[in-house]
Amino acid sequence: MRKLYPLVLSFILTTITFSAYGQGATKYPLYEHFTNASCPPCAVQNPIFDALYSENENRVNHIAYHTSWPGRDPMYSANTTEQNEMVAFYGIRGVPSMIFNGSSIGGPANASQGQINAAASQTSPIKLTVRDNPNGMSRNVGVTIESVMAPPAGSYIIRVAVIESMIEYTSAPGTNGERDFPNVFRDMLTSTAGESITLLPQGGKVNLSYTYTPDPSWDMDNIYVIAYVQNTGTREILNSGASNVPTLEVTPTTATILKASAQNTFSIDMNETEADQMIQVTLDAKQPMDWTASFDIDGTTYQTTASFMSSAAAVKTLDLNVVPGSMVGVGEYKLTIEAVNSGAKDQEFEFVVISGVTDLIINIGDADAYENIFATGMQAAGNTTSASMGDAKLGEGITSNALDGVINLYINAGESADALTDGNVLALQTFLQNGGRLFIAGQDVGYGAMSSGSASSTSMVQGFFTTVLKAQFISDGNNQNLLLTPFTSDALYGNLSAGGIVQTHGNNFTPDEIGPATIGVRPIFTYNANRSKTAGIRTETSAYKAVVIGVGMEMLQDVSLAYQILKISHDWFYDGISTSVFDAAMEDLMEGSAYPQPASDIAYIPVTGDYQNLNIRLMDASGRLIREEAVPAGLSTFELQVQDLASGLYFYQLTDGERIGKAQKLMVE
Repeated sequence: MRKLYPLVLSFILTTITFSAYGQGATKYPLYEHFTNASCPPCAVQNPIFDALYSENENRVNHIAYHTSWPGRDPMYSANTTEQNEMVAFYGIRGVPSMIFNGSSIGGPANASQGQINAAASQTSPIKLTVRDNPNGMSRNVGVTIESVMAPPAGSYIIRVAVIESMIEYTSAPGTNGERDFPNVFRDMLTSTAGESITLLPQGGKVNLSYTYTPDPSWDMDNIYVIAYVQNTGTREILNSGASNVPTLEVTPTTATILKASAQNTFSIDMNETEADQMIQVTLDAKQPMDWTASFDIDGTTYQTTASFMSSAAAVKTLDLNVVPGSMVGVGEYKLTIEAVNSGAKDQEFEFVVISGVTDLIINIGDADAYENIFATGMQAAGNTTSASMGDAKLGEGITSNALDGVINLYINAGESADALTDGNVLALQTFLQNGGRLFIAGQDVGYGAMSSGSASSTSMVQGFFTTVLKAQFISDGNNQNLLLTPFTSDALYGNLSAGGIVQTHGNNFTPDEIGPATIGVRPIFTYNANRSKTAGIRTETSAYKAVVIGVGMEMLQDVSLAYQILKISHDWFYDGISTSVFDAAMEDLMEGSAYPQPASDIAYIPVTGDYQNLNIRLMDASGRLIREEAVPAGLSTFELQVQDLASGLYFYQLTDGERIGKAQKLMVE
């Protein structure tokens, strides 16, 4: 945002806690995954989902049903009837397929962090508690459905499934090479059609009981139970629960991202709902060197790790304290809460403190691997108030005013299709309308926002891409887009050299082809010097500026080109005179076109008005600079010598050394 705030220096105490979920219950989204050990596309897509799941296993639930086709799969053979019935229920016709909260999203590779963030940020009117306890040779399962809010009208069923969290083979059991299989479906304790239930009014509880006998082939250390409630009409899953969810309830109470200020006190409550158990808390801090962080439990301060006994029905309070030093930056903190030897999932909570930052780099997913390119670009621009953070807190940071000292955002999207999501576009729109500037680069930003094949492409995201960024998505591109070429007529980037594009992301090489969505938006880069294949645009309104580039900065073969692009964007964002004003000034200086057309010896270029330090640039039809000459001050007509040029089409334009005016045609004979 436009306003700059003075930097608050050392010894500011910031104490952080967790965001409240209000009256609703924590929402645990459910992925239902259809796969096969002999399916070649499964071997490609499943690892993509597995990596996403491993980063979010404490936030989502996952069931993998194995199908009868296309080949051999012992996990299908272990329970053919019920898995066939689930295939029929969802109408699965190909694998891999993924159902998210009751709706198809295509393949598992379409699952995304943005999707999880958006779903998990909601609350549910019901809470499911699942317990799986031994009873001799069998197991007793109890499911409690508590209406913490008034349930919506509708007809509902519950399904209760036995899951094996991981099955590992020493050699691939099928023909696609996969050997590790997470969250494999083993048995349905209800029927696959589900058990009809009536949800009670707010405050009511439904208690259900089931029994099963484990199969000898199961690894009981990996067995747990998932239950979920589904609307029979819409198939929407109201909520899910699992027996490996901790019994320790951690209650968020405040914001999770803060602009550093004095005497902020926040806390979290940890409530053990069942038996006494040992709890371990670990703090992982990523912060500037002169910042410090610690946490307090029951009046005792810990730096990194604490262990304590949590008593049933007893509430303990944890305070996370962050003391920024004099260094500008962002502190990112993760608290991991483990119920020792319980078999329950660890609970992880992340927090952010931001101090004195004006230029903020946002890393989408794993794109933090390329963060240094952006940081070096800021250094090239001479910026000393830049920093970076992950994308999870971006929306909250804007809406809570934690980022109200940030002027420019640089979204480092990498290969992610989740740079723009329902969870952040409204906040980004607010940021821009309040005077912010936005740079966003990545090979699937446009695809993720606009393609029907993308899980992130919603009407809200599409509207932001086309009406706020004023970009048009043309195609997902292909592996022939190998050269990033500037539009030589652009006043900002036109003087850059072309640069090669490399396959940084392996076989996933699809640099987006985009273009201006409205008149006045300027194309700034092409692919392969082909003006019909635009690679980047910039837009400017009375409120904001934005740059969208369809290729990640990490994909540029010459990293110095990435630094230059970032520096130019940074400088434009801070520039007091807009390029539209400059372009208009250049047009005013050029009273008319060069004459004669065609020219043979001298081309006369009319100029007028007051100017200093102007040059005229001459380029051939491909945009290659032939020469640049100074325009003497006060001259009304500039004489351009062309007798040494071959016949053909040329272009000329005025520049002040930093910006470049629109190109004009010149024919030479």
